[in-house]
Amino acid sequence: MERILVPTDFSAPARHATDLAATLAGKAGATVDLFHAVDVPDGYVEAHFVTAANATRSPREQQALYPEARRRVGRARQRLAEVGRKLDARKVANTHTVGFNLAWKDIAHLAEERRADLIVMGTTGAGGVRRALLGSNTQKVVRLAAPPVLTLRSAAPKRIANVVLLADTHARDAADRLERLLPLVAGFGAKLHLLHVNTPARFEDTDTSLERLRKLEEALSGSCKVHVTDHYTVAEGAIAFARRAGMDLIGVSTHGRRGVRALLNASTAETIVEHADIPVLIDHLS
Repeated sequence: MERILVPTDFSAPARHATDLAATLAGKAGATVDLFHAVDVPDGYVEAHFVTAANATRSPREQQALYPEARRRVGRARQRLAEVGRKLDARKVANTHTVGFNLAWKDIAHLAEERRADLIVMGTTGAGGVRRALLGSNTQKVVRLAAPPVLTLRSAAPKRIANVVLLADTHARDAADRLERLLPLVAGFGAKLHLLHVNTPARFEDTDTSLERLRKLEEALSGSCKVHVTDHYTVAEGAIAFARRAGMDLIGVSTHGRRGVRALLNASTAETIVEHADIPVLIDHLS
């Protein structure tokens, strides 16, 4: 792991994400790329001229037309620099970038541009009609960004000792999905647990599920404990198991959703991100 992208709005969840990213970067010798998006008027875009009237003005002259936007951008840079200095104190290499308005698009683009190996970001979780209709920035990043995304809403445990990996024993590529997750969680040095959730729509007896899980475990390069639980949905089952068994992180591989279907029916991964109390690692398969 060489680069970790951390979008921040300077909220408590974002600070927790930055702290976890710093810990991971310190262990891996990686660089943390900090990113913050500032809401600005349409006419204020650095080094771009969005109107004919502004085409004759320099970027500095153009930005001077929007003093409040300039102040917000300046404050954002100062706050990012403050966070950067704290990372410097932890001997974590870092950069910081200010973007404008549509944060989730910039995050996905910056992750690709910087070739980020991981995105770590805070989430406020579910709540509110606007969030239900439009989806949070975190949901959109989980859905669209190419690198794996690690989300959390509260401070991560001091030590991530137990990681549960969600396994779909019916999927043909189940072993490949899990094998992709293993190196992402290896840095935690945690005990690994494989979980299959039986739901009414795809129910099978526990012995059959355990047998499938044991075959998966044998195919993996790492050693895992296996578990089966029953619930109404996979997401609810994963969250309930994690709480009951004292897990510190949930790992999920997902193909995600696209288009209208994504707006009307959030994927299992997105649902877990919105409702889990512990960190969630999403590996978004192409």
